[in-house]
Amino acid sequence: MSFQGLSQELRDEIYKHALCPPEGITIEPDGYIDDSKFKCIQPVASALLRTNSQIYNTTLPILYGANAFSLERSRSDALRFLRTLSKSSRLQIKSLSLSSELMAADDHDNLGYAKRLCKFIIADMRLEDITLAVPNDMEAGTKGKGEDQYEWFMWTLHEALLKAFKGGHFRQIRFAHPKMCNKDISVYGFHNMENYRGYVD
Repeated sequence: MSFQGLSQELRDEIYKHALCPPEGITIEPDGYIDDSKFKCIQPVASALLRTNSQIYNTTLPILYGANAFSLERSRSDALRFLRTLSKSSRLQIKSLSLSSELMAADDHDNLGYAKRLCKFIIADMRLEDITLAVPNDMEAGTKGKGEDQYEWFMWTLHEALLKAFKGGHFRQIRFAHPKMCNKDISVYGFHNMENYRGYVD
């Protein structure tokens, strides 16, 4: 039996196997010369989309809608990547993760990028869930190191996106520590959470 002779459900499962890595898709800038190009660090058979128009129309929603996207590096890179996507592709993304690199507060331009990134995510995307990195409270203050991580960490993204969550923009919002929590750590136990409990109670 040829591939085209398979049921659509089975073909979609094959497409998902080719286009959806188990860990999702992590996006990084592709070099430092052309800042408009980005790459996925996981192996993804994106050439499938160039087969023909029928397969393109079938696989595009799978590539963007069935993957969890993670954005690395900086807020300016993250915003630039999202803006490079076509509207139809961007609106199909359901799950987005923002790494700790996007929370850096050591540059005065970062506040403006954080506000623009939040505005874009809320107004120009239809995310169902979003994951935000938080500092590693598991070690802060326990081994003579760790507290300085709060000196460079910015909470602007968290507050704005929590407000959007409370307003119904996302189905769920997650906070991710760099390391797994142990059974003695409260889910509300991380630094500055007292400022945001009102959005999730």
